[in-house]
Amino acid sequence: MSRFSDYIVYVDESDSRDCDNIDPENPLFVQNFCIFDKQHYSKVVVPQIQQLKLRHFGHDAFALSAEDFHQQRGIFETLHGSNQRQQFVNEINTIIENSNFVLIACIVDKRIVDKRIVDKRIVDKRNAEKEETQNQFDAALSFCLDHSYRFLQEREQVEGLTHIVVAKQSGENDEAFQSLFRKLCDQNIAASTNINQTLPFELQLVDQGNKPLGLQLSSFITRAIIDHVIQPDQSNPTFEILKPKFYCKGGRNSVGEGFEGWGLKRFPS
Repeated sequence: MSRFSDYIVYVDESDSRDCDNIDPENPLFVQNFCIFDKQHYSKVVVPQIQQLKLRHFGHDAFALSAEDFHQQRGIFETLHGSNQRQQFVNEINTIIENSNFVLIACIVDKRIVDKRIVDKRIVDKRNAEKEETQNQFDAALSFCLDHSYRFLQEREQVEGLTHIVVAKQSGENDEAFQSLFRKLCDQNIAASTNINQTLPFELQLVDQGNKPLGLQLSSFITRAIIDHVIQPDQSNPTFEILKPKFYCKGGRNSVGEGFEGWGLKRFPS
């Protein structure tokens, strides 16, 4: 038996894990866990993304980023006109639709967290900003790890080690994230699953300029979730594609339904 599971998890984060700077256009922190079967990922997902890069840009020596696409910067400056941009979006959506993965995501609305911090300070005069803020991000990571474990348990994949791949932010933030990750795994956060061992996850931090293709693709998934929350009444084809990929309480018989609070969780709740 391999000491590794059959799955790998790519984690994209839309913003920093704090409320120091809240972007009025995007006040959300989104953390999404994309769980891929390794064989499918290497044989289907990776070639499709590489072909997309070569087809649109002539080379693959760069990292795709939904934020760069949204801001029309970097490599995306070469996509001239709305037709080319729409064609790129259509092809990204096709890759997402054809890719088999399970999605577990958390949303932290920084506007609500920030308001609670202010209210708390007014009420009890304590300097509780960091504690109040951090609790939300801790809860988001805890939720994603817990439900990732539940999924792996369903697939009988908890005996091997599963790598959780995340892009680095900064030295201090990354150290705090690593510490929390290890603490949550060691404390056995999946108590509801009645296990008596450390969660079988290992964190792999990668440089921003060296993101694997799974992380590059997941940035577009994060963007679709953000757009869905900020503009719920606007057409969002990517999010519609994502619905059957969210982890849901009913399992395979309920794909596309009942994922709110299970595969997509909002904080503060």
